[in-house]
Amino acid sequence: MSAARVLVVEHEDGTGPAQVGERLAEQGLLTRMCRPWAGDALPRNLDDHDALLVLGGSMGPHDDERAPWLPAVRELLRQAVARDLPTLAICLGMELLTVACGGEVRRAALPEVGLCELMLLQEAVEDRLFGPLTHTGGRLRALWGAFAEQWAAIVTDPATAVPAAPTPGGDDVPAPPRPAGAGDGDATTTPRWRPMALPRVAPRVPPESVS
Repeated sequence: MSAARVLVVEHEDGTGPAQVGERLAEQGLLTRMCRPWAGDALPRNLDDHDALLVLGGSMGPHDDERAPWLPAVRELLRQAVARDLPTLAICLGMELLTVACGGEVRRAALPEVGLCELMLLQEAVEDRLFGPLTHTGGRLRALWGAFAEQWAAIVTDPATAVPAAPTPGGDDVPAPPRPAGAGDGDATTTPRWRPMALPRVAPRVPPESVS
């Protein structure tokens, strides 16, 4: 039996899959990196892939002029949901997934930065992505805003979304349309980001918003 093939969409230099990519490799999955920012062409469909991973970036989900490949990514996300294809969308990926499935994203009143504790909602127990995490006692820790220049909040969830873990601020709820999974925490953060991120993020962050 051949290994499952995962299409990984990277939006900017230095925003690769990191820990997520390591876990995929440990499970024997094959990843195909697609870097449209570097000139890679996105596939028109997902016929040659078994799963989709859309990573983060500093642009917003509607910044099509800055990142002209975003409409194609939103279309791939719509196809993935329609086909019941396993999908994980992180940070900007979550925002793109929300918009692609009919939700609304706007700029948050305050950024959420740092290591935050999330509480799993009851709806997460039966969810395929979050269900296995309930052994934590309903508590998760997530790193937010590690390398971002803007912060977003979901104000309208897609109709098929299942809220799973509200953030401490209550605005941003990872609530992916099934069968996709999404989260706005930086699961792709690595230690080498710290010297790059702090000078850019710290001056913009109100002290009361830091966890």
